This record gives sequence, C-alpha cells and structure tokens, in this order.
Amino acid sequence: MGQCDAARTAPRPPDDTPQGRAVRDQAALTTFVTLEPVNYNEAEIALQHICLLAHAADSRRMADQYAADLRIAHKLCRQAESMERLARALLKDLLKIQTTRRKRQANPVTRAQDARTEQELLRAMTAALQLLPPGQKVPAPQVAAPQTAALPPRRPDPSNRLDLRGVIMSIWPEPSSTERSIGNRTIH
Repeated sequence: MGQCDAARTAPRPPDDTPQGRAVRDQAALTTFVTLEPVNYNEAEIALQHICLLAHAADSRRMADQYAADLRIAHKLCRQAESMERLARALLKDLLKIQTTRRKRQANPVTRAQDARTEQELLRAMTAALQLLPPGQKVPAPQVAAPQTAALPPRRPDPSNRLDLRGVIMSIWPEPSSTERSIGNRTIH
C-alpha cells in the first residue's frame, strides 16, 4: 500500500530520548506480535492499526500542549478521535480476516480449494510475467500522499522514527503489483 512515511512510522515519544524511543519501539513491536499477522496483507493492516493509535495518542498529547488555543486543541482532539475510529475499524477488519482464514484452514475442502486457486494464480502470474520483455520489471503503483491540515511545525528527525515497515519487509516481502492486482488473496 503506497502510504506516506508518516502513516507507516510512529510519532516521536513524549520523552524524546534514546530510552523513550526504545520503550516506544518495544511497545509497538509487542503489539504487532500480539496481533499475529501471518502474511503481508495482515501485517500491513496490523502496522496501520498500530501507527494510527500512536498518532492518535500523539494528537491528544499535542492537544494538551495547545490547551491555551482552544481552536487548535479542539482540532487535535477531533483528529485523534478520527484516527482512533479508523484504528478500531482496521482491528475489526484484521480479526475478521484472521477468523475467516482460520476457518478455511480448518476445513479440508476449503483448504484444498485454496491450494488449487493459489496454484492457478501462480501459473497465470508466471504466464503474464513471461510476456514482458526480458529484464523489464513490473512498475510499482504510484500513490499521491494525502493532503494534511496545517499544524504547528515540527522538525522531523529521521533517526527518531520507528520503521515497522522494515520489520514487515524483513518477514514478508512486499507483493508485486501483479499479485496486488489479483485481489485480496495472498500468494506465497
């Protein structure tokens, strides 16, 4: 999913020290592991859920900092509430996907159907990739970054970012654009 880096990384911790970042990183990784993603799609949803909750908490913290300016504080609270709703929706989607996957895996008939479908999709993808000229790669889709509302400026510090996407990519490589175009089925 072509989201901007801010949606994939956690905000700075309130205690912006190496120890504070280590605590934030450990909490995010612990949450990620407890969500039990088993493929790239589930991991991506889990990552978005974690980052939305972290950004919502950061918005609430910033609302406290700007309590003197009610307009900004109210805007930050509304932003936090919106992100929390999105995070709950993502969690609900993830749990539904995992429940469906577990039910299909427990049933021998649907497990065999899924295996056949996966083999057919792999054959179709292989055939489609063989039509490309030698050495040409399938380009990744380009997604424009969403417009954000103007808030008080903060200086980004690249060394201060938790990149959970790196964790996901080390476990599950990102699917090619061919795999994405097939739908929500995960191809191994």
